[in-house]
Amino acid sequence: MKVSEIASKCGVSEQSIRAYYQREQVTKIGGRWQPTDEELDTLFPYYGVTQFAQENASENNEMQGNESLLAMLENQLDILKEQLKAKDSQIGELQNTISKQQETISELVETNKALAASNAVQIAADKKPLLVEARGTTKDADSSRDVNEKEQEPQKNRGFWALLFDF
Repeated sequence: MKVSEIASKCGVSEQSIRAYYQREQVTKIGGRWQPTDEELDTLFPYYGVTQFAQENASENNEMQGNESLLAMLENQLDILKEQLKAKDSQIGELQNTISKQQETISELVETNKALAASNAVQIAADKKPLLVEARGTTKDADSSRDVNEKEQEPQKNRGFWALLFDF
């Protein structure tokens, strides 16, 4: 706190504050007066100022409250950092699980493709003898065609009402 600020709070001149500092041997750092809180607590009552001493005490209490709040916040920060590390490890485990599942899925897709190809080959192999049989027995194919045509002919000759009411 500057000498001019202290003088204005005490209602005296700066010279009288400097004289008090010399008389009471207040600490001087780097050519400037640097009174401690205890020295200020004795200075203000000397000049009859009690209000500032109470304000100074309340500021000290507030500083202690701020320090306890700061300690509490640092503690919470440490807890949150630990939780963040735990979450990071969980995320890493989940990523490993996902990559394993993706590998399994790609293996299954490849297996499915191979099975589809083998099924296509099997179906082609199964159809080949049928085609050979169909070519060898043309009469069977013609007779089956005749049966199908006969079944369809009566439906063509039926009238509208007969089709509708199934006479």
